[in-house]
This record gives sequence, C-alpha cells and structure tokens, in this order.
Amino acid sequence: MSRSHHLTVSLKILLVLFLLGVCAVPASLATAQDNTLTGWFTFIVADYPSEDGLASETTYILTEDSGARHELLIDIDLMRPLGGPVALNRKRVTVEGEWEEGGAATEKFRVRAIELAVSPAVLALSPDGTAPLQTTSQAAVTGSQAWVTILCRFGDSTDVTPHPVSWYEGMMGSAYPGLEHYWREVSDGNLPDLAGSVVVGWYNLPRSRSYYVYDKDGDGEEDSDLEKLLEDCTVAADTNVFFPDFYGINLVFNQNLDGANRGGLNFRALDGKRGVWGVTWLEQAGAESQSVWAHEMGHALGLLHSSGPYGQNDPLFTRRTTYDSEWDVMSGGQSLAPHRRYGHVGVHTIAYHKDFLGWIPPARKYVAAPNTTRTITLERLAKPGPDGYLMAQIPIGDSSTDFYTVETRRFAGYDEEIPDEAVVIHKVDTTREDRLAQVVDIDNNGDTNDAGAMWTPGETFTDLANGIEVSVDAEWSTSYRVTIAYTVCTEALSPARGLVRGSAGSGSVRIVAPSGCRWAAGSNSSWITITAGSSGSGEGQVHYRVAANPSLNARIGTLLIGGRTFTVVQAGINGNLFEDDMESGTGDWWADETCDSDGCWSSPWDQTTTVSRSGTHAWTDSPGGNYQNDQNINLVSPIIDLTRVDSATLTFWHRYDFASGDEGGVWIARQQEDGGWWTEERVGRFIGMQPNWQRASLDLSSFVGERIRLVFNLWSDATDTADGWYIDDVAVYSSDFTTSAPPPPPQARLENPAPASFQSGISVISGWACQAQEIVIELNGRPLPAAY
Repeated sequence: MSRSHHLTVSLKILLVLFLLGVCAVPASLATAQDNTLTGWFTFIVADYPSEDGLASETTYILTEDSGARHELLIDIDLMRPLGGPVALNRKRVTVEGEWEEGGAATEKFRVRAIELAVSPAVLALSPDGTAPLQTTSQAAVTGSQAWVTILCRFGDSTDVTPHPVSWYEGMMGSAYPGLEHYWREVSDGNLPDLAGSVVVGWYNLPRSRSYYVYDKDGDGEEDSDLEKLLEDCTVAADTNVFFPDFYGINLVFNQNLDGANRGGLNFRALDGKRGVWGVTWLEQAGAESQSVWAHEMGHALGLLHSSGPYGQNDPLFTRRTTYDSEWDVMSGGQSLAPHRRYGHVGVHTIAYHKDFLGWIPPARKYVAAPNTTRTITLERLAKPGPDGYLMAQIPIGDSSTDFYTVETRRFAGYDEEIPDEAVVIHKVDTTREDRLAQVVDIDNNGDTNDAGAMWTPGETFTDLANGIEVSVDAEWSTSYRVTIAYTVCTEALSPARGLVRGSAGSGSVRIVAPSGCRWAAGSNSSWITITAGSSGSGEGQVHYRVAANPSLNARIGTLLIGGRTFTVVQAGINGNLFEDDMESGTGDWWADETCDSDGCWSSPWDQTTTVSRSGTHAWTDSPGGNYQNDQNINLVSPIIDLTRVDSATLTFWHRYDFASGDEGGVWIARQQEDGGWWTEERVGRFIGMQPNWQRASLDLSSFVGERIRLVFNLWSDATDTADGWYIDDVAVYSSDFTTSAPPPPPQARLENPAPASFQSGISVISGWACQAQEIVIELNGRPLPAAY
C-alpha cells in the first residue's frame, strides 16, 4: 500500500449558542449519495371489512410542487420525533432515501430520514407560472364543508347503476341519517351544514375495471390504482363541477374495488387551484352503509382510528384490533340493526378526535394540573347541554404527546347505539402510526365494549406509575360527577435520558424523590424492558434492557417513571458498522505483505492468547516476543461501509511498548473507483509505553460516504526493539454512543453549506439551533450578525 498526505483548507463556520434548555434533535439526513425529495406529506387509510381479518393499511404520500406523487416507505420511528403521521399530515417535508428497485418509475421511495422543510413562500414561482402550494396545518374544521360526490361506472359495466342520483343525495342529505345531519350533530354545530354539496353522475369511465384495479405489486392480489381512479373521475365530472368550491370529493363506483374503502387527503391541481382535498374512494359494497361513508370522511378530515389496548399482531384478537371499539365511528361504532335505506349508521367519534378537530371549546375542556385534585361534571358527548365539561385531559408525566382523556357517553342522538352509558377513558399517544387513542380496558380481555371498559359510580381508575386517579362519584340524566387526582411527587430523573448503541444492552436511571413518595415504572415501548425497580418509594433506581435495533435508523422509546418521562434514544443498525472481539478467528483481517527497494517480507501480525482485553484472543505485531528491528508492517481490517451514515467513530482497546524512535499508527485505506485501495490518511499515532489496556477513540467522520479499511501500522528504525502492540475489541459506530457517559446531542447544526461540502460562492448560510438566546457566525475569525 502506498501513502499520500493531503492538506485540506476549509472555511470554518462557528455557531456559538447560549442555551436555555434541551430540545429534540431532528433526524439527520443521510449522505449525498441518497436521493432527496421535497413536497407535501399526506396519508390515505385503507379499511377492509372486519370479517376479512385484515388490518387497515396506511399509505404515506409525498406530492412535489410539480404534481408528481410518490408513495413513501417510512418507519414510524423516523416520524415520532416530528410528532408522528398526524402531526406531519399536510406539512411540507424533505425526505432522503432511495427508490425501490426499478427506480423512480416504481413511485415508491424508501425513506432514511425526514425533516420539516422550509415554507414554499420563499420559493420562486414554478415554471408554469403558478404559485407553489402554501403550507397548511391541522386547524379547526368548522363552518360549511361542501363535498362533491362523483358517481363513476367502469367502462366494461356501463349498464350497472346501483342507485339513482337521488339515493346518494339522501345519503349526503340534511335529514336523518344523511351525512350533513350526522356531521352537524357530531360536531355539536361546528359543521353547521354541508351546504353546497352536490352529487353528480353517473359518468362512464374510459377504461374497464381491470385498468384501475389490478395486481400493482406482483403479490397475486388486486390493488386499486387510486391516482387513476381519482384522475379519470374528476376529468369526467369537470364540465359539471368547479372543484375549488368544495372541501372534499367522494368517489363512488358501481363495482367493488380491491376489497377496501379508503379516505385521506390528496394534493393536486384542479380548475386552477393547487391545494389539498379530502378524498374518499368507496367501492359499491361500502357505499351501501352510512357508517362506512362517515368513517372514510373522518379519514379525509385528518383522523386515524381508535381501538383497544393491544397490538395489531395480537394473535387472540387479530380480527378486532382496528374496528373493535363501538364507542367511535372511527373504529367499529355503528348501529346494531341497519337502517332500511342506508345500512348501518355511525355513532359519534370520541372526545380526543373532536378536540383534535376543534369541536370542543377550550372552556369546556378540563386539563388536570400536577399535584391537584378536582371534582368536575362531565356532560355527555352527544347532544350535550350547555353546562359542564365535555372532556378531561390528564397529562402523562411531562410528555406533550401522551395523556388520558375522560368523557361521558349517554344514549342520545347518534349515540343511541353505544354499548352502554358510562364514563370512558382513553390512553392517547399522538405519535403512534394508528389507533392514537386506545380504550382503557381494565380486564384487558380484548373486548373494549364490556364492563371492563365502562367506569360507573363507585369505580376508580388508578395509574400508580403516573400518579393518576379518576373516580366516578355520581351520575345524572346527561352527565357524571368525576374526581380527578393528579400527583407527581418525583422531583427528577438522572440522567435526563439514555443514549444506547444499536445492539442489545442495558441501562439504568436514578429517581430523585422525597421519602414517602410512592412511584412505579412502566415501558411505553416494546423493545425496552424494565428488569428491576418497577416500583418503590423515595429514592430509587430503575434498570432496563433494550433489544437490538433491527432498523437502519435510530429509534426513540420512553419509560414512564413516577409521572415523569424518561426517553431512550437507540442508534440503528448503521450505528454498529463494525465490531470484532477477536474471538472468532482472523476472519477477513490480514497481515499485509510489505515491500521496499530491498524486497518484500511477510508481516508478523497474528492473533495471540498470551494477553487479551476480553475473551482469550487479541492481535499483536510480535506474537513470538519483541518485534523485529527496521520494520514497516500492517494489519488490515475487513471492509467497513460508511456510505449510509453521517458520522463515524473508531474505538479499540490496546496496550503497547514501543522502543525510542518507533511508533504505532492507525491509517485509513479508501476504496478507489477501480476497486483498489489507497492508504491516504493517518488518524492516530502512539509512541512510548502504555502497559495497561486503554480505550482509544478516533473520529472517522471525514471518511463518511466511502468504503474503508483500517490499517494498524508499526514502524521501527534499525536500533532498539520492544514488546510491541496488542489490539482487541475493535469497533466502528455511526454515533458517539460508545462511552459510559455520552455527551449531550448537538444543539446546533449547520445545513447550508453542508459539512465537508465543496460549495463556494455561498450566498446563504442556514442551519438550526435549539432555544438559543444568541447566535454568532464566525467567518475566518470575523464575527457576523445572524438573522434568526
């Protein structure tokens, strides 16, 4: 191997921050080798009949300003730090990742990183002269929300007309159980009507059903091509409909699709307006039921499902994990007997969903404060009277995304078909992928509609881990009297959060609490298990274990300890780029032959059992004793891939004894385009003697984006000799989660120009900082004012 040394002169930009606190660190975007997309994030939910035993499916869509739409294949752990899918819905985001096999033509993009993007207001007009889409967020859904219902017949079944237009006008109408009547009651008048709603059709589509419903992904099952269905139905209706007049679009078809009805949001250009429409796709079987229409329209308003306290893959309740709660139209809540004309009729949606949509006035929402006890009146959620609260919200620890909701359900209006009259409690996590609100079912028997899910006078719900008690004291004709106690006596957790490597491991956290303060601990994440200290009093300690992270990406989980949230951040698989404890043989390591003008000789590097830091084996340059004089010998590692990470750190344990004038060095060999290797840069140098095992840590971030080998080199002159170098437990990680006390996460990041960028002529310097009082940008030692 040859060596060359390069001197890089770079423009350094220093951000000096005076911080008020700690904030969440956004997911780092991947290397420049990945593709980058920016656009509008939305989701569409597919609902299969519950008797099919199929779970619902959520498809995430990114729509670029050009109108191009791509399905995002994204893990929920990437979305959680940004608030989850519901928080991202209708937001502008930037994603980095790669196209599925087949390239952009597949329209599926596997996301490795996501972050909120700059508002398009700063962008120039698009080439066609229209303004970019403007940002929207989940605001209160109030006032008139007109919908256009488009009736479409497939080109090979134009003689099939399930009902006349008047039938669908009744389904959308203002008389019971029409959907205008339904949503007016469910929103408590916040949606006073669907005035301006129209039904148009029947239109004959230009193609047969097989053009729109076919096996898209090659799995042998039919799939609905939602884009084709929406495009051709809106084109067919365009002469009769001015789409900017409507909030939503119901698409109704004269035959079944792929077995699923769908609802969600769609960004597109219609009649000169580029924006978002709520859209439902209703196959013929689904269009026969009012509750199905209401459910899918709920998705188009931005709602996901609610359900019970168990997982999608629970083998005991496979068929009941999405549509099992009869308390909510966004689950399985509907009439027991179908309406003579419009099928099953939906019940109300739950308090959390109503609050999310802005239908519960702030004055009628009780939010419990820590260390308080208060008795309140909870008025029924359906057709409430003018007095009393409509919901209570109890925080879980110091989380802004985890809480309980408490609501009263009585027989009234569309709630005449609820399971019974009772107080109902939901545990909410707004960062979940689906089923954000889950019924508190105390017997945990999988039935969210029995007595275990109903709280009646004389009963008390207790969450000891979070200091929460909800007692039902009395009932009246339209309400219940409830006492809510919320006590947080733990003072602090130390450390404030845990940072762990991607492999399986363990950690602990100390509870700071006064004597007599009772606390309990529980895990919110399936991959974190409490191994000791699940409850206690006063000062204490909780021990936990984490499973190995199967994902390439870092993930975030939480423990709830005495009413406080402890966050655990675990690196992804790419956090363990390389590990070798030397106990499995030489593997792909090799001792490199060394040559000079006098010839070539073999390197003496070999494994030894004489000394080791762990186990029984280590590498040494002098397996037979003192190394030889006048040598330049290398130990070369297997290939280490740094192409999909944004940082890298080498750690290893070693002890050494070098004679005067001799030295050990760690060099990096880079793989070249022709497949060869070039030893370019030394990252570590060791001289003298270190008789005890010591851990070395070397930064490899300048090699990110490349494939490398480690080269451990001994150079000696022609004089003295010594015992040499012993090396064990070599590892390369993508994050500095390797020390016993990890440093805090970065609280500032430069984004433009990117680190190690070749950019010049920079006109904009941008980045982010957390809760900064002051930002200083320094160019070549000269401070400049910063706008922020």
